[in-house]
Amino acid sequence: MFFYRRRFQRQKVLENGTGISSYIHVVGDLRCDTLHITEGAMKADIAKFLSDGELFIGLTGVQNTKFLADVVQS
Repeated sequence: MFFYRRRFQRQKVLENGTGISSYIHVVGDLRCDTLHITEGAMKADIAKFLSDGELFIGLTGVQNTKFLADVVQS
């Protein structure tokens, strides 16, 4: 069983600017005992393919960890 999901999170909109939408890319086998975290959805997709389907999370930036704990727990 392979799993593909994007978690969209909206941050607050600034008075004189736009809000930033970010997502955490989750791909692979949810039954896997090991979770790999990398930067970028494409890297996660390629790594999943090369590892025969292990579980990967691709962040949209190395500092984008605000919602990571929620995704890992779910």
